[in-house]
Amino acid sequence: MNYHLTNIFADQKLSDTVLELASMTASPERSYWKMISCRLLTGYENDGRAARLFRMDPTKEWKWKDDELSQTVKALVEPFVHHYSRLTRVELLIQKPGESVYCHKDRITGQSYDDGISIGTYAADWFRHAETCNANPQLHERQQYLGGRLALGPEGRSYLMDNQTKSYYTTKNEFFFLNEDVLHGANSVDFWRGVVFFDGIHDPEIMKQYYV
Repeated sequence: MNYHLTNIFADQKLSDTVLELASMTASPERSYWKMISCRLLTGYENDGRAARLFRMDPTKEWKWKDDELSQTVKALVEPFVHHYSRLTRVELLIQKPGESVYCHKDRITGQSYDDGISIGTYAADWFRHAETCNANPQLHERQQYLGGRLALGPEGRSYLMDNQTKSYYTTKNEFFFLNEDVLHGANSVDFWRGVVFFDGIHDPEIMKQYYV
């Protein structure tokens, strides 16, 4: 199965507050969404590209940012984060009204996949930081590519793609795990919506129930 519901539900009021704050927060943006980091990588506080590379490194230290939005996210996700023995990056991806999110995989730079080590468009960053990245390159695979998620806002049109066929799924305000090595995206809607995106090292005992 390419996504797993957890039977853990988020506080709806907190979730709505996060989406409202995020929609008004300036951030690095793509045409289709805002990207807001809620945790800082110690020693690389102003280097978001390094944070992207070190998110599977168990030796790096991360901390929650002090702003209102990040602290509200921290409270929102507290019932879920015990799935991680080491929580690293937590990011908000906020889909803009009228914009679709292209079909993609959430591969992690420096991790190994069937077609080799993923570097992609981040080659310069990888070669700049590779010697100080202590992530096991097989970790994403060992964690069965499962990344934590929480949908924010009204139900959208999120989908998984297989053989050019879209399979739509809904999660409401339930925390879930998505197979990040499967093609997925979201059709456009006319309202703000988004997702809390978790990275880190799973607690293997707790995750047994989701691993195949």
